[in-house]
Amino acid sequence: MVLAIAALSITLFSCGGNSNNESKTVTIKDSESEVKITANVDQKKVPTDFPSDYYLIKGSIDNVITLKQGQQQIVTIYMHVESTSKEVRDDILKNMEEKGWKTKMNVASQLYFTKGKKILRVGLTKDGNQTGLSYIATY
Repeated sequence: MVLAIAALSITLFSCGGNSNNESKTVTIKDSESEVKITANVDQKKVPTDFPSDYYLIKGSIDNVITLKQGQQQIVTIYMHVESTSKEVRDDILKNMEEKGWKTKMNVASQLYFTKGKKILRVGLTKDGNQTGLSYIATY
C-alpha cells in the first residue's frame, strides 16, 4: 500500500487533563516520498486498540500522531527499543499472533500483519530527529 503523503492531513489526539504536549517536527516516510510535519503531539497517548502491550514494556514512546486520508486513519507511533535483535522480532511475532493478528509478510526490517480490514506495519527506521533506532508501528 503506497501512502499518498501529499494528500494526508494531520489530526491530533485529543488529550484531557495534564498532558505532556510539545511541538516537534516528525518525519513521515514511505517508499516514494518523505514529508516533515510539525505538530503538537502527546508523547504518552496510545490508541486504545493498539494491538500490542509489548511496546509499552520494551520501548519508550517518543511521538504519537494520527494522519487521515479520506475515511482511512493511519496511526504512527515512534519509539526507541532496547534491542533490534532477532529475539525482539520473535517477541513481536509471538505477541501479535497471541492478539489475533496474522503475519502477512516478514522480510528484512519490515513486518506486516492483518486483522480483519486493518493492516499493521512494524518496521525499523533511523529517524532524523532522534538518535539510534526506532520502531514505527502504523495501522
